[in-house]
Amino acid sequence: MKSPKVKGIGEVVTEYGAKVMKIFKKGLLGRSLFDFYGDVKAQTFRTKESASAPSTPTDGAGGIMYTKSADGKLYYKSNEVSEVEISAPDTNTVYSEATGSAEGLMSIAHHDKLDGIETGATADQTQADINGLAITTVGTISSGVWNADVIPSNKLDSDTAHLSGIQTFTGKKTFSGGIIYDGDRSATPGDGAAIHVDSSDITDNNTSASGTANLFAVVNIESARVLASNASVTTTNACTLYIKSAPVAATNQTFTNSYALYIAAGTSYFGAPIEVNAASSNVAISCESTDADCMVRVQDNSTAATNAIGMVATGDDLVMRNDEGNFKVKVANNATDALIVDQSGNLTVTGAITGSTIELGHASDTTIARSAAGTVTIEGKEIITKNKVLNIHSYAYHYSGTSGHYIPMSGATTADSTSLSSSSYHLMQVMPFDGRVVRIAVYNQTTTSRTDTFEMYINGDDSDLAGDQRGTDLSFTSARSGSGDCASDWTFSKEESIAIRRTPSQATNGTTVTVVFEFDMTT
Repeated sequence: MKSPKVKGIGEVVTEYGAKVMKIFKKGLLGRSLFDFYGDVKAQTFRTKESASAPSTPTDGAGGIMYTKSADGKLYYKSNEVSEVEISAPDTNTVYSEATGSAEGLMSIAHHDKLDGIETGATADQTQADINGLAITTVGTISSGVWNADVIPSNKLDSDTAHLSGIQTFTGKKTFSGGIIYDGDRSATPGDGAAIHVDSSDITDNNTSASGTANLFAVVNIESARVLASNASVTTTNACTLYIKSAPVAATNQTFTNSYALYIAAGTSYFGAPIEVNAASSNVAISCESTDADCMVRVQDNSTAATNAIGMVATGDDLVMRNDEGNFKVKVANNATDALIVDQSGNLTVTGAITGSTIELGHASDTTIARSAAGTVTIEGKEIITKNKVLNIHSYAYHYSGTSGHYIPMSGATTADSTSLSSSSYHLMQVMPFDGRVVRIAVYNQTTTSRTDTFEMYINGDDSDLAGDQRGTDLSFTSARSGSGDCASDWTFSKEESIAIRRTPSQATNGTTVTVVFEFDMTT
């Protein structure tokens, strides 16, 4: 092919009209610049060395190759590609791993995955062919029915619920078939061996500003309706939460305290009555507290809500407290006030008080006690009531000797006598009530030491001194004066006349005898 252009500007075409090149500029030293429309094939391709890099072509103007005079190496650059040496391969080229959207090098995981595919495998293998592959790693299965064996939990990812190992679930889980927690294990004490609800910050993102939430609960157990498939089924005990017993200390364990339910702190609220069945213990409710104000508190539902009744154990004392009103003990189906204590400390008792003693203010100087039927004492001293009267009589006579003589109890004379008859009126005293002789005292003019013996006879009869005597002998020793308490058998009935016989062990004269009588005024 011969170009028709000689030292001219224009296009060179073949005889068939195909464009080959375009001469678009006459260069220096008679060298023109060309644009080629096809591939350029040459045995050699030579560029002129340049002291500086040529200007970067504009966008769409292609790229340029050039040789730098500084190192004689061939370079290329364009508007999109920065200057790069093309005279020798770049041993520091970085290749990325291939992705679904970009070419790159094969990763180890990709290699292992492809290496697991058997030789000659095709996309149309049968189920038997696939089962024989022993595939251990698969991608996401988006549809279909799983017909193989159970997948081991260690082959599942961390977002799958495993049957063993420790996992953290951040999403809600709903179990419709119930949960049974079973199995022996080793655990750290105090951290919830079976269930542990950890402390957390929970933000209410539902209640409006300045609004009121009716309830907040960390654990909420709602009511359940219990039905039966068969007719007329009876359940003895039904509950929302059942705790069989407290923990039992077994091998190498000793419990100081064992509780079925232990609430370490915080107020507990029960919206319904609490029923306590103490069939296995003699304690129905046990309360322990260091609060000296009120351990067990019952408060009314009045508007003021100030009336509170409390009970607290202080040392060995049990203290019951009532801030307002009366403290009452009611009986007869809440119809009768058996005991009332008002705010001033006054005690009102409806029925009888039964007991051996009553302490009034002090335990050692005001003790009221029962000493016998119908007899009350204060510090051992009998209280005389209107039904019991003490009467004291004194008698005197001149006898000096050691024989038994009767005291002139009428008081009409000082004449004593050694004998007694029904006509000895001046020696007897008739009794207006039933009663007894309590005490006898004696005084003598002389100071001779002696023993006095006293006997009592009834209605002027001493025919048989031993057989007719009423009561046992009273004896006491004295020098001038003395006294003694009669036995309880020195009794008499109303309208009986009594006489008292005295026998001294030594002769004395000028004797005064005082007798204390106790009369039962109800007879």
